[in-house]
Amino acid sequence: MRFDRAVRSISFLIFLFSFQSFAQGAPSRTEILPLSQVRPGMQGVAYTVFQGTKPEPMALEVLGILRNALGPKNDLILIRLQGEKPDYTGVVAGMSGSPVYVDGKLLGALSYRIGVFTKEPIAGVTPIEQMLEINELDRTLPAITAADRNDTNAKDSMSGAGTAPPAFESYARTLTPIGAPLVFNGFSEETLRRFGPQIASAGLLPVMGIGTTSDAKQPEPIEPGSSVGTVNFRGGAKDRQFHYEMLNSPRLTPLVMMITVFNALQSLNEHGENVSYRLNGAITVKGFPKVTMQNMYASADAIPTPFLAALGIGEKFSRIYNNLYQEPQIDGVEMNFEQIQDRRVANLELARTSVVEARPGDLVTIEAVLRPYRGERVVRRIPVRIPMSAARGTLRILVSDGDTLDRVRKAPALNRKLDLAATIAALNKDRTNSRLYVSLLDQNPQALVEDKVLPTLPLSVMNVMDGLRGTQDMVVLNESAVQESSVALDFVVSGAQVITITIK
Repeated sequence: MRFDRAVRSISFLIFLFSFQSFAQGAPSRTEILPLSQVRPGMQGVAYTVFQGTKPEPMALEVLGILRNALGPKNDLILIRLQGEKPDYTGVVAGMSGSPVYVDGKLLGALSYRIGVFTKEPIAGVTPIEQMLEINELDRTLPAITAADRNDTNAKDSMSGAGTAPPAFESYARTLTPIGAPLVFNGFSEETLRRFGPQIASAGLLPVMGIGTTSDAKQPEPIEPGSSVGTVNFRGGAKDRQFHYEMLNSPRLTPLVMMITVFNALQSLNEHGENVSYRLNGAITVKGFPKVTMQNMYASADAIPTPFLAALGIGEKFSRIYNNLYQEPQIDGVEMNFEQIQDRRVANLELARTSVVEARPGDLVTIEAVLRPYRGERVVRRIPVRIPMSAARGTLRILVSDGDTLDRVRKAPALNRKLDLAATIAALNKDRTNSRLYVSLLDQNPQALVEDKVLPTLPLSVMNVMDGLRGTQDMVVLNESAVQESSVALDFVVSGAQVITITIK
């Protein structure tokens, strides 16, 4: 780790793993209660943690079954919790997933409550039978007879034996999922304020924790009703190196990455808005090339620089997980940030060239004038050679930052369905925002097939490939980027201008 007056290095080594829930000391095979045998008036028990780590029993009574409450063939068992504690608290966040038993058989898990503010201890239970049906890897589901299945399917919503009385039909319209609290220890209030809405939209309730972290494993045995699945974040601020353990989850990992990066950078930021970061790192996806991350972040407005860095990193994880063809297994992430005690942003004010006409093969110099934040103008000259294939007429030259060029070239292809390999290849072709790019735009069309670019295609070739358009395998752009040059800058560049010259 190195430090000097202008630059501070921050290193992240992030390892991801998947949680697996299990019960210690529980029977190897728990008998389940089929939905077809559930009747109003049955007495049972649920287990949840009210304080500490020990699950406590709650008596309950089955009120009935809400048929198709969550969609076709997605039923919900309505129960009323009994006892001093549930009568006082009602159904609250943290009870989600609490196991429910009737006559020693597993009925399901608490998942819904009535409204948000009511303290009525009425809850919805997702049947274990339906949960097991969606798990293709589970082989412990007892055989369900055809008679049982036909009996269940024959019952209409809110009718027949075992269903809830008509008086409870209104509950189906007021049921809301029980929030699962996610406790953040060592995270700032600013972090939870900025990412609270996204956490809530993922079905979690963000809670500010107190105390410190520990490397010690949970000493208590995990049993039905225990509180498990908490994400642990461990960090040491002294050496500016952080180690994190996180979920490998398509829905949560991008969000967790953004929260982690923002909190770490914000906690080390001693210079307010006048700070910039250089990022060098990689995402390791099992079975594929590494996804490289090289970028620079600095704020030009009121958005904090750590937040911009977090959004940029989260966007890469979202693209990896959003492919429709293969589930990625992220084995690790390494990110090295250099913190610069200055706001390194520059706006492109002017782009020009000394010539208005050129011939194929000529070398043309593009002059760009940039205005840094509270600094003197910077002039950069970029030589570009006119392609020998350039046709007579007008040639457009785009001078821009990397983000603008990526949007111009990729925006029409955003709805394309890429597999994981093509997604990673496309990510590794993203341009950095600390370079100024010069692109020559030819009037011939350009095709994008997966992550491949086919410039200046003749009309005859386009006609042959036209059948790919209907399958979204090919996107056609009106212009081709026949040549691209760039120059490195020590700023986050923004802006774009177009120069036109005539090709003789």
